[in-house]
Amino acid sequence: MTAAGIRVADLFVYPVKSCGGIAVPSAGVDAFGFRNDRRWMVVDETGRFLSQRTVPLLATIRAAVADGQLLLRSEGWESLAVDAFPESPDVRVTVWRDTVDARPVGDEADAWLRSVLGRPARLVWMPDSTIRAPKRDPAGSSPRISFADAYSFLVVSRESLAALNARLADPLPMNRFRPNIVVEGVEAFAEDGWRVIRIGEIELDAAGPCARCATTTTDQETGARGVEPLKTLATFRREENEVMFGQNANHRGTGTIRRGDPVEVVPAS
Repeated sequence: MTAAGIRVADLFVYPVKSCGGIAVPSAGVDAFGFRNDRRWMVVDETGRFLSQRTVPLLATIRAAVADGQLLLRSEGWESLAVDAFPESPDVRVTVWRDTVDARPVGDEADAWLRSVLGRPARLVWMPDSTIRAPKRDPAGSSPRISFADAYSFLVVSRESLAALNARLADPLPMNRFRPNIVVEGVEAFAEDGWRVIRIGEIELDAAGPCARCATTTTDQETGARGVEPLKTLATFRREENEVMFGQNANHRGTGTIRRGDPVEVVPAS
């Protein structure tokens, strides 16, 4: 069944976990999700991941990948270009409950991050050889994921954001929710009930609603923290002790997703 009028409105890639996102007109999909999405991660001196939950200044860092280099920039700091795909020996790093192999990017990147963040930090890259499973795989598709929190994709509709913003004194941009795929042409929160969606050659298996954290209260340009949208979401999107916004998804297949692509909602069998 094709849901008439549903289309991809925006696409976002986040090369470095918890750093700023990049809006793109199209994105290739590989075994991990969007190509180069959260394949890099900032860790502390013990190898444990850092995120905006505890280091909101990560939001001010932007990263881009081109010609084999990773470009890092942040307002007020000189940009840095480093080898994106290092051949350094693997080290063990931890993201949530998973401890996996990663490769240090190098001292230059680490020094730059320490200056911007004002704390010890190291940058690592996940090579293709690293295998990490999603938190849940209800469809049995057995995908792999990068350094993303738990799933390869997050899908949100523009209409859901509009419904939330109608309740806020100061509307918020979509970047507060850090989606990979933004769709339009649906009822608000329609994504809650989806089980499978198809975009071109790619199928996305819904893995459950996304529980939102303090990252959504962080201004993605300045790193400043407030109380919204969690305060308002808790009034109408609470499930037990969590508030939900957006749909997590695992993926099947590889290919390319483009802004404007039609979205097919596949009915549950």
